[in-house]
Amino acid sequence: LDLWEGEYTYRCILTNDYESSTREIVEFYNLRGGKERIFDDMNNGFGWDRLPKSFMAENTVFLLLTALIRNFYKAIIHRLDVKRFGLNATSRIKAFV
Repeated sequence: LDLWEGEYTYRCILTNDYESSTREIVEFYNLRGGKERIFDDMNNGFGWDRLPKSFMAENTVFLLLTALIRNFYKAIIHRLDVKRFGLNATSRIKAFV
């Protein structure tokens, strides 16, 4: 049952940001989709789904180092002729290693 038929998509965004315009709030919210893909990559390719330690300081080091490794990996993939290695630009690190 589709209650909201027609050419428009209806969404509700709750915020306590009283300073930004409606357009700025919607644009900020829409940027989250790109960030969700990064978290998916970090969870599945870099071990963020299960943190290795019980202490916040140790896990912070782990998260920072793996984020740096991801950035290096993306830079390497961007510069390599990935097809020569049987990869593509969106290959996860598991395929690379």
